Amino acid sequence: MSLASCRIFGLLLVVAELQVWPPLEVYFGFLKLGSGRAWFLFFISTLCLSGGLMGPRGAIDRVLLTVAGIAGIVLSILGLIIRNDPSVTNRQPAQIPNVLNKGGGSRAAPAARSGPDVEI
Repeated sequence: MSLASCRIFGLLLVVAELQVWPPLEVYFGFLKLGSGRAWFLFFISTLCLSGGLMGPRGAIDRVLLTVAGIAGIVLSILGLIIRNDPSVTNRQPAQIPNVLNKGGGSRAAPAARSGPDVEI
């Protein structure tokens, strides 16, 4: 089970990286973001690591799954530390309102309350 799921999820990551299947962006939108892709890689890596350490397969399968699991965990942790999300990198700096030059207190209150339904 673990080897088959590693293959399926690994193929899903490759297709997401190559961007060749448009429905993938609709149903698996988290793979477009760096952090979503890193968490998904961490999930796949834990499957590979558990399959490599506890799976009843030959020696080569166990070694390859263990190495792939460890490498994937390291890459996913690095992906979470060094994120390249478009939503994070393309943000504009926050605009701090300039409240010092606009006055305040009792000066702003009459302008805010003036309207057709308020008697002065």
